[in-house]
Order: sequence, then C-alpha cells, then structure tokens
Amino acid sequence: METHSEYLIYKFQEYIGRKIVSSDDVKMFYFNHPNDVREGVKNEYVSNVHIDEDGSIDYEKYFGKGFFDEQTNLKFSLLNIQRDRFLQDFDELKKNKEENENKITELELKIDDYINKLDIQMYQTIINNRFDVSKISSISAKYLSSGQLLLNTIHETSDFSPVIIQYGRTIENELKEIFIAIGITDVKKLMLGKFQGSLEKYKTGTTTQSPLSNIELVQLPSEMANRFKNPLSLKIELLEEIRVGRNDSGHSGQTKTKQEAINYIEKVNEFLDKWILEKK
Repeated sequence: METHSEYLIYKFQEYIGRKIVSSDDVKMFYFNHPNDVREGVKNEYVSNVHIDEDGSIDYEKYFGKGFFDEQTNLKFSLLNIQRDRFLQDFDELKKNKEENENKITELELKIDDYINKLDIQMYQTIINNRFDVSKISSISAKYLSSGQLLLNTIHETSDFSPVIIQYGRTIENELKEIFIAIGITDVKKLMLGKFQGSLEKYKTGTTTQSPLSNIELVQLPSEMANRFKNPLSLKIELLEEIRVGRNDSGHSGQTKTKQEAINYIEKVNEFLDKWILEKK
C-alpha cells in the first residue's frame, strides 16, 4: 500500500503506543529523494522506518522535508505546551491548597478545564469497546474516556495523579446516583467516603468509615434491589482501596507513576465489571 497520508502513519503510531498492534507487525518504508542521497542528506534511497513501542518515530532520521507539514508540528508542539502547563498548575494546586474536603473537587475542576479543550472522541471509542456503557451514566463514561486520554498523553516521567482522580471520580459518580435516588441532597454526604461506609454497612453490617444515619439508609436495600440482580455480590470491598488511592493522588508530595495509575485502573475496572454485570 502506498500513501502520502500523514494521518495513516499517526494511526499506526497510536495503535502501537496503545499496544493494539506490535511494532514488529508494521513494516513501513520511506523513499527518499535521489538528490538527498547524492548530497549526503540521506544515506540510502529507501528508509526502513522504525516505530518504537511507545509509538514514537524519529521523523528527522527517516522522513524527508515536507512530508509532515509545519502546521502539524506546531499543533503537536502547542498540545505539549498545554499538557505541561496543566500538569504544572495541577501540581501547584496540590502544593498550595489546604488539605480539606474541597481539595479533590478543585483538582477535578482543574482537570475538567484542561480536558474540555481536547478531543476525547478516540478515547470514548476505547471505553465503549471496553465496557457496556449503556449500564453506566454518560458522565461516568466521559470520566473514563478522559482518564484514558490522560494516561496516553502524560509524559512517562510526570505525575499520573490526574488519571487516578478521573477513574476514582467515575466510581464516585456511579455511587452518587444511588444515594440521590434515596433522597440524599446534602452535598457533604455525597462523597466517596460516605458511600463506602454506607455500602459496607449495607453489605456486611460493619464499616470503618462514617456512614449515613440509619434513618437515611432505610431505603438503600430496596434501591439496590431495584438496580441490581444480586446487589450483595457487588465488590464493595474494593471501595477502600479505590477511595484511598484517589485521595492520595490529591495530596501534596504524592507523585503517581504510570504503573501506579495502570494498577489503579485495573482495580476500578474490576469494580465496574461486576457493577455492570449485575445491573438490571
């Protein structure tokens, strides 16, 4: 197949970076201009283009001038600048804001401000293929999609806390719908710790968190039964790790690696898989 399309090459890079295909499965050749070879600009007429496992290509090494236009280079440069500025502002907010219950909310707003400037459609497709999104809210699906975008665009050596916050936010949002349905309107009670404590008490009778009052929890069993085929089989025990991981990501000095973010995602996915499976 012969192409002049830079977009096709970007798509190969994306699929390799996301491990959809292996770099060994993609063979790409670039035909250099004969004058470039004669003048010593290029060593050979045909370059065997190598795509690294993270999807990167040494463009100057393999491609001749003009294949990738300057507008595209400027666009990617701007996106990188915006990403780095967002991470810098996010880190400053973590350092300067007092440790209180509103801190996570302010960090979430900072993430929203950045994500709303970007195109997450590709990552929505990833989430749609991974989950039955008809069983979760559209807001939860957006949080998952934006988490995937952050996972794939944050530099390897940077803080992946925003990824963890978005995935933790997904679980909080899913749980929130249940508690709103039973009549909880107090914002301070619509938080992950309250949800965890109440659901642990519902499932096991005990909890280390501060649950809602017994009067407020009266309707919870019937609401759970209305929403789930077997609500007591839900993986409520994972909420402790999900909550702690999310909260830690908002603390000053807590820098999360990409692997820690991936591990957290696996925990959230485990919770969601059972959640979705049991949804009526």
